[in-house]
Amino acid sequence: MHTDAHGNFKNPGWFLFNLPAGTWYLNQGCIVKADKFQPYELFPYPAADHYFEVGETKLICARNPNKATITPVENKIVLDEKLSKIEYQPALHFVIGHEFGHYRCLCEHKCDLISANLMLANGFNPSQIKLSFEHLFINNMERLNFLQSHFGSKNFLR
Repeated sequence: MHTDAHGNFKNPGWFLFNLPAGTWYLNQGCIVKADKFQPYELFPYPAADHYFEVGETKLICARNPNKATITPVENKIVLDEKLSKIEYQPALHFVIGHEFGHYRCLCEHKCDLISANLMLANGFNPSQIKLSFEHLFINNMERLNFLQSHFGSKNFLR
């Protein structure tokens, strides 16, 4: 791939990009987002088991035997310090969204769906979400299978 002095492609061809949800186009060699955002269809929100008022939440990085823990009453999430340095950043968003799901639900599966919805609503695409949970749940086949079954039932093509 060659570019001129202005960063424009000399010989544009086919390239694969992992861009956020939306419509994109090339304008003189630059990738530009179209004005109208077309969000992906969300999963049905699971019924709430309980409800805590969401306040300004503190995110603390410290040793945590779990990936993350939330204390809704204190509006505090303790994120494992190893996870805070994760290379695949969408996975970090997935974990934080999952913890926010505990403001509504106790069930881990429901919180996973809430996190996927939060990510879709905030511009992540389905492939980023799938890679996130595949990365996070490599040793938890039950949760991985649950999430994959939900993603497999959705049509994300427009």
